[in-house]
Amino acid sequence: METYNNAKKAATIISITVNHEAISMIYPFADRCLFSLDTPQAHTEDPKTLNDLMDALLHAKELAGRAATFQVNSTLYAILHLLYSRFTTGVRKPESLHKDRNLVMQILGYLDTHYAEPLSEQGAAHDFGYSCMHFSRLFKMATGKGFRAYITSRRLDDAHHRLIDPSKA
Repeated sequence: METYNNAKKAATIISITVNHEAISMIYPFADRCLFSLDTPQAHTEDPKTLNDLMDALLHAKELAGRAATFQVNSTLYAILHLLYSRFTTGVRKPESLHKDRNLVMQILGYLDTHYAEPLSEQGAAHDFGYSCMHFSRLFKMATGKGFRAYITSRRLDDAHHRLIDPSKA
């Protein structure tokens, strides 16, 4: 499919369908993420890297044999990693969540993926479509900690593991 971007240049759109159950173990909010190539966390070379990965995916699907399947999967995961680590701008508000626990799991998944970035309770509440007050109450009730305490604890745990095993730094 071909379309045009804001600069009136041809752009290829690739729709990727994945096993939601497998992906949601890595990115619990995957089905609600919003992406943009203009996010502040994206490096200058990231759009080109994404384009190169998309080209590699198009070529990998033409390969034959079992190795081709691994190449396609490897490239898909590289694309997903780049999207979630560099191009995520927020998370759509869930249309309906049956239990607050599902929301908390999605929030914790997001925080575990992005804890090294600057985070605020107000920003997270906004990204998940909730008022700061409701988000704060829900978060503390579910984790036993406030948002800031949870993030600080997560960052300290990471620093501790990196000090113990410098190869993970």
